[in-house]
Amino acid sequence: MAEIQAGKGVIYGLGATSISGAITIASGNLNLSDVDSTDEFKLDTLVNQQGDRVETMVASQRARRITVNFVPIGATRAAAIASIQLFLDAPPLSVITFAGFVITSFNTSYNYVGGASLKGSRESWFVANIGLMVPESSTPGTFTALAIVTG
Repeated sequence: MAEIQAGKGVIYGLGATSISGAITIASGNLNLSDVDSTDEFKLDTLVNQQGDRVETMVASQRARRITVNFVPIGATRAAAIASIQLFLDAPPLSVITFAGFVITSFNTSYNYVGGASLKGSRESWFVANIGLMVPESSTPGTFTALAIVTG
């Protein structure tokens, strides 16, 4: 059944999300559990000579961090295992692109910044977790993943 809302409109669900780049997982091969997004930047403050009042604040090095939790799925158990192996082998700082999020600003390329984990138990399915970051580009409000430098 299609989604129907009554009363106030809300953002419900995450969308048919897919992952590509260093990790490629089609939208049919992952079941997104949740996503957390934070806007981060370095904040420096300058206090007055008496040290009791902030006179100046400088914000720089802005970035968006997201943490994504999902259940790897596949047409078969072997397919699910194969997709999660790609996830576990992601190189540091590799570029990973998301598409299909309901919140379209999440649909961009990120750099993998560590913290990937896989949690399972004998009575439930495995849940994967990955931490990603995308720095703000030279255009304020625009975020672009950094390319891997080789050679």
